[in-house]
Amino acid sequence: MFGETLGQGAFGLVRLCQHKESGKVFAIKIMMKKVVKKQKIYIKLLQNELSILGEKSHPNIIRIIDLIEDDQSYYIVSEFMEGGELFKRLSKAQSFTEGQAANMRGLNYMHLQSITHRDMKPENVLLVSKDLNRFEIKIADLGFA
Repeated sequence: MFGETLGQGAFGLVRLCQHKESGKVFAIKIMMKKVVKKQKIYIKLLQNELSILGEKSHPNIIRIIDLIEDDQSYYIVSEFMEGGELFKRLSKAQSFTEGQAANMRGLNYMHLQSITHRDMKPENVLLVSKDLNRFEIKIADLGFA
């Protein structure tokens, strides 16, 4: 069952979804095949993201749960980050410390694996919790990596 739209990008949109049997909540990126196929670069970016996320695992990089497709769309199911984008948190925050900014262990891990994100921005850093006192982050959207 699909819920609210969490975000939208060049590939498509990300919506909240819930597993029918377990009730567990996930994020699902929905990409229309006709849009993806119009630009060959989109297919390459999709393959890049799935390849990297399928081969690498780190607690500060978003985890892909499943890849599903039907005649019209690709669906990438990932863990849901309740806190949303760093960009939105920064606009609400009273302050942002150097220690919080340094909390990018996932990015360091990728660099040690010879992977460059190439689209690093606050919109691609997600917060695990809505709690303003918690600053646990995960890096997302590795299509350009």
